[in-house]
Amino acid sequence: MIGPIGIDKETGQFIGTAWQAVNNPLWHPLNIHRFLGNVAFGGLICGGYAAIKYLGAQTPEERARYDWRRYVGNFCAVCHGSDGKPKLKEARDFRDARKMNKFTDSYWFWRISEGAPGTKMPPWKGAFTEKQRWQGMAYEHQFSHDGKAEEHAHPEMNSADKKAE
Repeated sequence: MIGPIGIDKETGQFIGTAWQAVNNPLWHPLNIHRFLGNVAFGGLICGGYAAIKYLGAQTPEERARYDWRRYVGNFCAVCHGSDGKPKLKEARDFRDARKMNKFTDSYWFWRISEGAPGTKMPPWKGAFTEKQRWQGMAYEHQFSHDGKAEEHAHPEMNSADKKAE
């Protein structure tokens, strides 16, 4: 079905150009629908992959990683990328250990929970439980910490804490 642009009122035949057939009042809602469908389908693929990996996980740590991955596939990866490489210009690059290590784990948890004022990063405390937000922070760390999502040390933060004392 096309909109009324390029249609002869008397015969009902299309007499317009190819561009008029595409750029009509129904074009934008259809494109929005297609875009949302692509986002949902991408989330389905990421979630399905995570579910298969979750069911085959051998350790609780591995299970926690894949449990969180489905959320990353649906939410975080839209801006930050599924590999930590940002898709949006303003999004933080999770692969840059130098920048990621500037802050403590509790700061990153707060940042996930409250969002980042002045940026497009929304607060996630209403969408995810506290446990899920900690899992998300651990998942983010794998990109800047040799693929390890488990707890790790921040020697540069320890030295900063000692200077503050």
